Amino acid sequence: MQRLWIHHVLPAAFCAVPVLAAALLFAAIPRTPAGTTWNG
Repeated sequence: MQRLWIHHVLPAAFCAVPVLAAALLFAAIPRTPAGTTWNG
């Protein structure tokens, strides 16, 4: 059981954390029209 945890669950969690953080960041950015740029 511990081997399964170390070899499968922990790596999946470490991979999922940055993906979830990026998705959260992307959702937090206000939507801008396609023609505009960041500089204005």
